[in-house]
Amino acid sequence: MVVPVLHHAPVVGSYARNFKSIFANQPEYEHFKNYLTGLFVAERKNFAQIAACLVNGSDATNISRFMSSELWSGAAFNDRRVELIFERTQKIDTQQRGALLIDDTLDEHVGNLMEHIARHYDHCDGSYKLAQNVVTSHYLRGCVSFPVDTRTYRNYDEATNWETHFRQQFPEVELPGTSTALGFFRLS
Repeated sequence: MVVPVLHHAPVVGSYARNFKSIFANQPEYEHFKNYLTGLFVAERKNFAQIAACLVNGSDATNISRFMSSELWSGAAFNDRRVELIFERTQKIDTQQRGALLIDDTLDEHVGNLMEHIARHYDHCDGSYKLAQNVVTSHYLRGCVSFPVDTRTYRNYDEATNWETHFRQQFPEVELPGTSTALGFFRLS
């Protein structure tokens, strides 16, 4: 059952103002508050249910457009989120040392629409799997604990395009033709 919501959740109203400067205009900021409220109250956390529970909100296509908009930056939003949490927890467990924990998790390939798929070594069973490697970072200090960031590991060659860069810097050096020889060339 979808519960109709007339106003934003109180917690959204009190914390959303910290992120207002990230959005290009007031309608985007309202979409942000609608989306957050929907995450709190919707039984299923998808765009259709979020849109259905908001009486004066927008439809699912508007929420989808908002989430994929280039007018606001997910990176800037995450940086502000981490900064806000860190500021508010700075005086908690100050005698404890803080640590940034980094972990990677393999999401095995299912279907055909996963980005950055590669063969990754799975240390749990000693095999190589066709998977996406999600790397997360988490801050921990005493009872303070919060996620910092999530990124998908990308193959070094794909991320750096090192062959093109190498040819620009050393045009006179011939690169080996086979992938095995090329691998040894990179290591030397």
